[in-house]
Amino acid sequence: MVLRVLIFALLLGASPALGQGFSGTLHVVDGDTFDVGDVRVRLFGVDAVERSQTCIDRAGTRWACGEWVVGQVTAAFEGKTADCLPQDTDRYGRVVAKCTVAGEDLGAVLVGNGLAQAYRLYSMDYDLIEKGASLQQLGLWSSSTQVPADYRHSAAPVVPAQSAPPPQRRAGRR
Repeated sequence: MVLRVLIFALLLGASPALGQGFSGTLHVVDGDTFDVGDVRVRLFGVDAVERSQTCIDRAGTRWACGEWVVGQVTAAFEGKTADCLPQDTDRYGRVVAKCTVAGEDLGAVLVGNGLAQAYRLYSMDYDLIEKGASLQQLGLWSSSTQVPADYRHSAAPVVPAQSAPPPQRRAGRR
């Protein structure tokens, strides 16, 4: 019993406390998950397509949009210093946090460039930013894509008729 308490206390101390910020070198795991230093972070308020997810461009061609997003995020942020503020911990033990790189909100950058969607189930922070990216057909918004949460929960993922980006379009940072 004492050993369990000790292990729990060590684990608790190993991850940042809610509200206590932390910084570190960013390593991209996927479109909305990063390692910041030695902390696994799920970005707060955004939902990116899964690495294995595909989309359909305007010509009807299926393309690897999940891999494309990971590549875009990696090119923009890999190896940079991120500053994060924990908001929660998810069911996988990841710290859910708002993070910035060079003063820019990562969630706003990803959603604003069409690399992720606002995750309205948890936050409305990026709702208007997403609407702007959608209207401009930036990133994934120039193709049809399945909502990432729906993709994760479906046994046989399908792509619905919904506007979302082709592989040749590079997302620019704003």
